[in-house]
Amino acid sequence: MKFSKPGQGRGAPTKPPGHVLLRPAPPAHAGKKSAPTQPVAKVVAKPPAPSATAPPKAGKPSGSGAKPAAAAVAVEGKKEQDKKRKDGVTALHNAARWGKLNAVQSLLAKPDTKKEAKNAQGQTPLMVAAANGHTAVVGALLDAKAAPDNTDNGWLTALMLAAKAGHAAVVTALLAGGARPQCTNKYKQTALHLAALYGRADIVDALLTALTEHGKLELAGRAAEDGKTPRAYAEKRGHAAVLSVFDKHGVAAKPPAAAAPAVAKKAE
Repeated sequence: MKFSKPGQGRGAPTKPPGHVLLRPAPPAHAGKKSAPTQPVAKVVAKPPAPSATAPPKAGKPSGSGAKPAAAAVAVEGKKEQDKKRKDGVTALHNAARWGKLNAVQSLLAKPDTKKEAKNAQGQTPLMVAAANGHTAVVGALLDAKAAPDNTDNGWLTALMLAAKAGHAAVVTALLAGGARPQCTNKYKQTALHLAALYGRADIVDALLTALTEHGKLELAGRAAEDGKTPRAYAEKRGHAAVLSVFDKHGVAAKPPAAAAPAVAKKAE
């Protein structure tokens, strides 16, 4: 009696017609031993951490108890205002410094604008505008009744600052607005001293004319704390054009010396 092999015979399962078994083809390196490959670590990009200084999005809190963007901006604005209060710089100072006439006029129209506010150097907006040569702004501030003879920490007036910097048109505007050329700084120098020292011939001429109109030309010979007159400054610096202006106005090199009082001889 014959025994059939397992899988053969009447009870063995039959393959469905048309079914073909396919064996996978051996790899190209079959038969060769290859070095075991090491697993490659998969790098997962992390989302960027939120910046500590980035402001929160408008309308959405950035975290527990976070303020909205509008509040954050308000806080920053308050810090900026506090900083300006410490150095005394106001919006009118800034507008005057850069010669923004429209901004100056808008600020002057507000009742709470302080025309005589002083910065850390003790300068008012008028003085800042004068030092930077903004004639139109100086005129607007004078029209608004800004004080022309206010002084800074060094006792400098707007007229002195303009004379030193060589802004002749500003000097003319200030003189027309009531600035006094006889004011002195802490070194007893007038605007004329500073104009002569820095060789501003046109400004020296304007100041001497103003002194003449006020009947105070003798002040042109006033000596400063160092004993020098305005003309002496010009002579020391060699400003020939300035010396010519002094000659035109009849300002002598040295004021005439007072006659010595006669001493009575003792009778013998």
